[in-house]
Amino acid sequence: MTKIKSTIKQEIEQLNQDILRSNRGELNSEEVSGTFEMAIEIISKLQAENRSWQEMVDSVNQTNRAMGNMLNKLEGKVEELEGNEWQPIESAPKDGTIILLLEDHSGEVNTGYWGLEENIFSGTENKWFSNGCIDNVLTFPNITHWMPLPELPTKIKGE
Repeated sequence: MTKIKSTIKQEIEQLNQDILRSNRGELNSEEVSGTFEMAIEIISKLQAENRSWQEMVDSVNQTNRAMGNMLNKLEGKVEELEGNEWQPIESAPKDGTIILLLEDHSGEVNTGYWGLEENIFSGTENKWFSNGCIDNVLTFPNITHWMPLPELPTKIKGE
């Protein structure tokens, strides 16, 4: 491209000189016609070069858009993966959502949810309920972490 620009620049300088000579009456009609043809040729080259630059700009823009889309998808995956790490129990949802619960000392993991227990002896209180315990209430006292349940498979092997 630099070589093309240099050549076009030289041609434009020559064209300017020819126009000045023509204005002074130093060119015959054939030479004036050649000057016009040179001007048209220079314009065509500039247009072609501009198209090449525009194609490159379009290609870069398209690549940038594709990279932006990929980055958005990667950010979504990072958020998804970050959401699948053990988190402090204080940040657990307390709206009845079933989650994985970790008891720190025993390392026991259960599915459970935060809910209201009504007891005729002790009244009502919020606590962690388990889907896996016989009495439906977690008995271990040191629940320290939680994690969202993983996504269900979209297709089961053999189906």
